[in-house]
Amino acid sequence: MSMTVEVPTKIVNPPALSAELQAAAGASYEGWSQGKKWPGVIRLHFADGTAQTKINAATLAYANHDPNVLTTAQQQDAAQDTARTQLSQTDFDTWKTNFAAATTLAQIKPLVAQLARVVWMIAKSQGLVTSDDPGE
Repeated sequence: MSMTVEVPTKIVNPPALSAELQAAAGASYEGWSQGKKWPGVIRLHFADGTAQTKINAATLAYANHDPNVLTTAQQQDAAQDTARTQLSQTDFDTWKTNFAAATTLAQIKPLVAQLARVVWMIAKSQGLVTSDDPGE
């Protein structure tokens, strides 16, 4: 059997909320739910016998929850999406034309640096690197 506490509904970031409630109540936290049968409330579920201090900590975490704060995984997904967008906007034809026309080392160096940046963006878009700067 489990215990349920109802709190007023609000906009939430489900993965972040779950992590925050887990951090607040530990192993006693069993999840949260929201449904059409109980409009206006979110239910927080705890193991039977959960200490009131853990329930209070979880309800405080819920009250302080900011749906705009992303989890680490969500931040990484957003970074990968940004890298994919940057890649989709890369003008490879112009780069290829400029590289073919380059005849001196001074002309080739910046093109190679651009190519290295593109390789980094590919790695970033695949989640292979996590830094925001290829120099890190």
